Amino acid sequence: MKKHFTIVLIALCIGALCLFAYRSAQPSAQDDTPAQTTPKPIDPTAKSLSACLHMLGMADEDAAKVLGGGTEIHTPNGQFLLGRVYTAQMFSETAKFSTLYNSDAKVSKVNIQLQNTDKSVYEPQITALYGEPSARNDEGGTVTWTTDRGTMVLMQQESRCILEMTA
Repeated sequence: MKKHFTIVLIALCIGALCLFAYRSAQPSAQDDTPAQTTPKPIDPTAKSLSACLHMLGMADEDAAKVLGGGTEIHTPNGQFLLGRVYTAQMFSETAKFSTLYNSDAKVSKVNIQLQNTDKSVYEPQITALYGEPSARNDEGGTVTWTTDRGTMVLMQQESRCILEMTA
């Protein structure tokens, strides 16, 4: 009987050790839970500039969907669609911008009219998003960035700054 009791006790110990080893090898429920992170807020300037660059080369119906339709600009006789006018948040302001279409009715240019007359307000923000400018013309008041989607030229005029994007 004593021999039987010892065999059962050894079997129970081996079983308990096997169970413990099995459980230790399994990932815990805590390991399956993805880390909780706070989503990074989307920068409205980055989002709007990216959307404008993305519209270059698009047909009207596709470009109109990117930023919510805009207002159509037609020739005086109404025969041809020249582009659209939009507003969007960028650089902590509401900017007006327009698209212009080429002869294939695709977006060839985006002109963004900015509120401040000093390009130094906008240049650091664009540089932070797209890197150092590829060209600068201090005499003409322009700064140029070349991206994989197109070229951006920041121009300073007497009454305003304009950011022009071309494919």
